[in-house]
Amino acid sequence: MRIALMTILLAACTTAVALMIVFRGEAAQPGVLLYGLPPDTESEVKEVVANIDRIEADALKSASSRSLDPHQQVIALGKLLLFDKQLSVNRNESCTFCHMPETGFTGPISSLNATTVAYPGSVRTRFSQRKPQTHTYATFAPILHYNVLQGDLVGGNFWDMRATGTRLGNPAAEQAQAPPLNAVEMGFPDPACVVYRLSQSPYRWLFEKVWGLEAFVIQWPTDVERVCAKPAPAPSDDPLPVHLSPGDRGNSNRTYDEMGQAIAQYEASPEVSPFSSKYDYVQGGKVKFTPQEQRGYNLFRSNRSHCNECHRDGGPGEEPLFTDFTASNLGLPKNPDIPFYRESVPDEYGYAANPRGLEFIDEGVGGYLLLRQPGQQLSGRPNPNTEWASLATKFNGKF
Repeated sequence: MRIALMTILLAACTTAVALMIVFRGEAAQPGVLLYGLPPDTESEVKEVVANIDRIEADALKSASSRSLDPHQQVIALGKLLLFDKQLSVNRNESCTFCHMPETGFTGPISSLNATTVAYPGSVRTRFSQRKPQTHTYATFAPILHYNVLQGDLVGGNFWDMRATGTRLGNPAAEQAQAPPLNAVEMGFPDPACVVYRLSQSPYRWLFEKVWGLEAFVIQWPTDVERVCAKPAPAPSDDPLPVHLSPGDRGNSNRTYDEMGQAIAQYEASPEVSPFSSKYDYVQGGKVKFTPQEQRGYNLFRSNRSHCNECHRDGGPGEEPLFTDFTASNLGLPKNPDIPFYRESVPDEYGYAANPRGLEFIDEGVGGYLLLRQPGQQLSGRPNPNTEWASLATKFNGKF
């Protein structure tokens, strides 16, 4: 499955009949899903979490028991990071909770895919407003840039392109840094909390082998456990609540960057981006399309459909990724059954992800360009190019 096809999946999910989620303001346990979800959700969540634990244990055993060259070390580290649920505020949600292998590294919970669309975070009563994208082939996205000839923004990761790749030179690496700090996802109040948890991980030795022993040479404050156990967002008057010296903060930031880069290397590996579909085998001359498949492919490439003008199926210097890395507005109405629309009341931690409630409109790329996100709950760095702000209206509602 290619990146552009996720747009089609989003359309299917958002137009499906969804189950209404009733939020009544009671304080719920942070590790427990709010009642009102489909009856099989809890069992599916438990199954996914058990699979994550199994895969992580196997990956750690594999990394510890065999000799790895430097390239394999980075990939092994990235996999461990992606499957580590300790890298969430309540130690209950890894990146792969929303990005499992068996579903193309996107959401694996059928009952949520068919109803809420979005997934709960480490604080289980908090949901994002968007369906998880796939990690598969995401590393092929270029650094976000404005193509003057096309009159379009091209590249980046996330539905709203906010993981631009401008700073690290890799959109996927910057994408990996955002969910741990998103209040409605993995929920840490400070990137240093992630680094602190990494310093306690059973694969710390591998991180140090890849990036050097200095990765965790940090003097942690005595209250770091308490600070990092409180879900995001951080207080407005204390945006980095893990109080570090300037030198330790710089070292922590570098280690956080290295985490993102390792995850991106794993996502670029054949385990995540294998190019193993029938289409790939046809292009390699190993199999042939059936007559019906060939007719469909011919139509896909024809002047009648123009499909491959946006869903690029390869060309000189191109991988057949079925995307042009731009955003589009499909004209879909809002889906009021997404729980995010009912996160207007402060939760037990005093946080309301969406104060506007049902009045909220997801502006997509346009909202990112103007920094108009509800409560700034979407983690990630701000628009790096002030000139792009003037394009916001043009990109409103595009994903």
